[in-house]
Amino acid sequence: MLAIKRFIRDKKGVSEAIGFLATILLLMLVILNIWPPVKYVLQELVIENVNRVTLMEMEEEGGFTTDIKNKAIERLTNFGFDESKIEVTSTTPKPIQWGNEINLTIRYVNDYKQYSFSNFALSQSQEDKTIEVTRSSVSREYFK
Repeated sequence: MLAIKRFIRDKKGVSEAIGFLATILLLMLVILNIWPPVKYVLQELVIENVNRVTLMEMEEEGGFTTDIKNKAIERLTNFGFDESKIEVTSTTPKPIQWGNEINLTIRYVNDYKQYSFSNFALSQSQEDKTIEVTRSSVSREYFK
């Protein structure tokens, strides 16, 4: 115990090095834990935008089609989303008459990683969080 106290109080700067190392570890923990929430919010904004654009296409087409679904999935994969985790659904298939309600739901399962510091080691935990965006509008297409 006495040897450890001498090592920490050494006049050669060991205590400053230990303090610097502890500060670096805390900064790494903060930086690593800031990225997942920022990424989650950015992904949610992209999904909302794709949902809005796809819903406008549904308004023009008069309902939900497989072409519209494939375009939505393609848009999301262009932004770096994993295609196997994307789910695009609607309860209003084509044809929906002019003025009737249409809706669209896009779900994406996000890998949410968090880091913690315990026992002088950095440990990672991961959980799946689902981003779900639902919008509705009215059809702009008239079918005879």
